Amino acid sequence: MKQQSEIAIGIDLGLKYSRVGVMINDQFELIANEFGNKFTPSYVAFVDNEILIGEAALNQQAKNPTNTIYNVMRLMGRRFSDKIVQEEIQNLLFKVESDEHDRPKIVVQQKQEQLRLHPEEVCSMILSKMKTAAEIHLGHKVNQAVITTSCNLNFCSKRAIEDAGLISGLRILRIIIDSTAAYFAYGMNLQNINLRTILIFNLGGGSITVSAGDIEFSIIEITSTSGNRNLGGEEFDNLLVNHCCQMFQQQYGIDLRQNARAMSRLKIQCQKSKETLSSVNQTTIEVEFIAQDKNLSIQITRETFEMICQDLFKRCISYVEEVLKEGCLTQNSLNQIILVGGSSRIPKIQELLKEYFNGKQLYNSIDKDEAAVLGAAFMGALLKKQSQKCGEWLLIDVTPYNLGIGINGQYEYYLIKKNVHIPVMGQQKIKIQQAYKKKLEVLLYEGDISYNKENQRKLGHFNIDTDNIEQQGEITISFLIDGNHQLVISTEGQQKRNVVVQFESVTLQDEEIQRLIEESEREKNNQEIVRQKKEAKNKFESLIYNYKRLILDEFARQEEWLESHQDEDPQIYIHKIEDLELKFQHHVELIKQVDFKNQKHPYI
Repeated sequence: MKQQSEIAIGIDLGLKYSRVGVMINDQFELIANEFGNKFTPSYVAFVDNEILIGEAALNQQAKNPTNTIYNVMRLMGRRFSDKIVQEEIQNLLFKVESDEHDRPKIVVQQKQEQLRLHPEEVCSMILSKMKTAAEIHLGHKVNQAVITTSCNLNFCSKRAIEDAGLISGLRILRIIIDSTAAYFAYGMNLQNINLRTILIFNLGGGSITVSAGDIEFSIIEITSTSGNRNLGGEEFDNLLVNHCCQMFQQQYGIDLRQNARAMSRLKIQCQKSKETLSSVNQTTIEVEFIAQDKNLSIQITRETFEMICQDLFKRCISYVEEVLKEGCLTQNSLNQIILVGGSSRIPKIQELLKEYFNGKQLYNSIDKDEAAVLGAAFMGALLKKQSQKCGEWLLIDVTPYNLGIGINGQYEYYLIKKNVHIPVMGQQKIKIQQAYKKKLEVLLYEGDISYNKENQRKLGHFNIDTDNIEQQGEITISFLIDGNHQLVISTEGQQKRNVVVQFESVTLQDEEIQRLIEESEREKNNQEIVRQKKEAKNKFESLIYNYKRLILDEFARQEEWLESHQDEDPQIYIHKIEDLELKFQHHVELIKQVDFKNQKHPYI
């Protein structure tokens, strides 16, 4: 068993819900929060004197919609001006604006003060919540974690999650795709160790991830992955909300989209109705007095819901097609299709998958909600060697994106292609021309070389000193993604040297991270004072209530006795008086003192 400080936890950092678990003595333990729930809403709310996280934040969202933050993962590692961010903002009830570096900043009000927060700050609060739950469960401090998250998480988004981990006091050992993590959940209980090729279809609250791979003995070899971090249950909810808004506007001429509180209440009911339609054919979305004393009541059938979301459902299947194509697989190549993620319960999704795989039975035997966090905890135990069972396994993962460079201001060369096994190295030779003079600026890109700029992202740049290279000579640029998924860039001309990349200002700078770590510590201390104050106050109130109930109950019993004993011997009454005075001796003394004062000063 590893020392306590070396234990790594696993966190499934979901758009809607987050979960935390750990592997102890070869057994997985899913950790419950303070309410006994094994999932925590990924919500953060700002109220008068405190910050609420999880259930407490979600439960008050309807009355405090503009100061309750959710879906924060979709803002991380992206520019404010990105098309995806602008589309996401349209569905958020809180305010998001740009800072001087074109990074999104979340704006909330607390104690009549306006706060402008980086998405990483909010994410760190959710991670802190998970960390605290784990520490309470384990009985010691935790400072390392493996995190699972959605596919298509770009390089900057991963850095943003690592920064959020630092702010929360966690060192992120590895960030893995949730569908890849689910392979551990499937593989760890296999009795048959023969080779099998499986596809994991993970459709969660905020993203879809599809992975194909092989499992043999204790080796997991991922073949290909694909997905979309902006396609999940949230999109189905939004379509249902828009449908209800249109119906309500047609009926009453009132646009609910202009009322944040109404939209918050409607969103909650639409989400519940979507989940209900997975088990029944019809339900009613109802919100009383939603706007101007009008009630919303709209009947929704499963058929209507499927019609509203049909385009998104078809897009989900397109990622399955992409994974099979990139992995050189066919429908018949797969031994099993495994469904994970809450939204994979939607009957139409399962119907489309069965149809695509020619009626093949879908595998539903692993827990759809817990598979990713189990995989994260498994990977943590594997990396830290804290479990013999986990240590026997090997994961051969793939690169989620193409990585390359540009010399003349645009993306020109691939160095590492998508869906190549890690570790991997790629090289490109560049001819040094006289035009480059003393310095060559190389641009670092992620994504595809295409005319469509939305399919590529500039990550940063690095400079190569060309002083010592002969005119018309060559220099070799090498990219290495090592076993820890770290990117190392080096150049080789007359001598080999590693280069330092100047990353785009999408992510936090070192000094900003340090400042936020210090602010986080101060805020934790402030929140602890608030918690202690609230706890002491609640304890005092509870004590008053309990004593009051105890006294009233006793007096009620004595009054009941007196009503049925109106003609007793004087000694019996005296004995009852003594008995009651003994029970409340301290209270009687106080009453006698007050009576004595009143007799001396009747007008006081």
